[in-house]
Amino acid sequence: MQEHPDGSLTPLPKGETDWAKIDAKSEEQLLEEALSDPDALPLTDEQLAQFERVELKHPVSIRLDVSPRPVRVSLTPTPTSVVLTAVTRGLTTDPIGDGQL
Repeated sequence: MQEHPDGSLTPLPKGETDWAKIDAKSEEQLLEEALSDPDALPLTDEQLAQFERVELKHPVSIRLDVSPRPVRVSLTPTPTSVVLTAVTRGLTTDPIGDGQL
């Protein structure tokens, strides 16, 4: 999906790749064709050594102080959204049962 500045999403356009033609070629032929493309040459070992692996997902947690007691909110995929919903709706019981509310 492609996201637009207004936030709307549209499907990506259908590609024009002839997959049957590619599937009919050997790995050696595909490699030879790839290496003959000056715009898509593979990186050298020296170039690869300059890169640093970056972890794309970092668990983050924040603490929000909501009167009359603090609430723990985690921004990782957990049932925390249930806790946050309970707090914003004014519920006083622990909907998850983990004693964190």
